[in-house]
Amino acid sequence: MPLIGFKDDSGNQVTFEEAWKLKSFSGLPTEVLYRIYLSSVSDSRPDGLSVTELLGCTRKAYLKKKVNYYDNPRFMYSLFRGTMCHSILEDTNRLYPPNKIISEKRYHRLVPGTNVNLSGKIDKYIIEDQCLDDYKTIADDKIEDLVKKLPEDYVKQTNIYAWILEGNGIPVKKIRIHFFSWKYCYTTGEKCLIGAGWYKPKWEVIPSVPLLRLSQVEDLLIHRVKDVMRSEIPPPIDADNRWMCQGCAFKQTCKIE
Repeated sequence: MPLIGFKDDSGNQVTFEEAWKLKSFSGLPTEVLYRIYLSSVSDSRPDGLSVTELLGCTRKAYLKKKVNYYDNPRFMYSLFRGTMCHSILEDTNRLYPPNKIISEKRYHRLVPGTNVNLSGKIDKYIIEDQCLDDYKTIADDKIEDLVKKLPEDYVKQTNIYAWILEGNGIPVKKIRIHFFSWKYCYTTGEKCLIGAGWYKPKWEVIPSVPLLRLSQVEDLLIHRVKDVMRSEIPPPIDADNRWMCQGCAFKQTCKIE
């Protein structure tokens, strides 16, 4: 079932058609709301599942397919921020001949043992290097955490993209994630400027993205797909990840204590 409109912190709801007639809603101008809407629609997969949906809360992914819902644009703003980053970086594709890269293309692959068509939209694949590049935005105060450990979900997400590409006859020998903050850009496997100011720079190496075995990826996918596609609502998300419940569009429906 689709996202049909926006709601604000006070519970006021507007359909998309109503929102476009307003100058702003929930403090955001209509132009930003429209871009958020386009991003949310492009990632929704009514005929299957996207990698993003699969790696989030499985109960949320289940409910998105069962009920019409409104969402708060305040908690969707990251879609707009990510779109800004991707739009700028698309211009850099002219550095490569057209037959040397694949950019902003969605691929599909059937999850083994299910009838679920899983899809992922890759940011860039460099053909000669067999390298998958992924772009992320990141808060400045989270940069130093990257040196200690890459976020596990990002490792899973990019490896699932690699699995999908492999199923389409596109081999992946390397994965890189480029993190963009307001201050700098940080690339996995590279020495990057971390922390303090420009006058006393501190350089650290961001860990590389490990390539998981394809069998590992498939085991993860099969387990999560069965959770999302079951006939009854999946169990609530584990306690360590309840922070995802903050601002969730299905908070009232889900009713996790």
